[in-house]
Amino acid sequence: MPDISSYVNSAGFQIAANFQQHKNFQSDVGREICVKLTYTGSGSGITNDDIKTFIEYVTTAHGANGVGDDPWVIGAMGTADGSAFVPGANTEIFMRMQGTGNTTPVNAVNGTDLSMEIVAYFAPLH
Repeated sequence: MPDISSYVNSAGFQIAANFQQHKNFQSDVGREICVKLTYTGSGSGITNDDIKTFIEYVTTAHGANGVGDDPWVIGAMGTADGSAFVPGANTEIFMRMQGTGNTTPVNAVNGTDLSMEIVAYFAPLH
């Protein structure tokens, strides 16, 4: 493949001028947030049922006429150290969520022993 790093087109623009020049970016999914779910109960940790209940809650709308939370999509889930999720053993997990509306960090998410905290927020650049 030819090296085009110094090629200048007929309009005088160097084609590769922005090659490996990084800027803020985000995919066009609306907004992305990373949330931390922390187990607050007296048991041993987060269960599969806790996760299922959380996902069912955040992927459906709550409220009407612009008031309340909007549905989000879960893009990823993982543990803090990247190890496998073990039901009943992990006390915190992280999820990447994508959406266009509102979501509210809550304690005792829909009757579970989970609290939700937004730890990162990405919005489209305009």
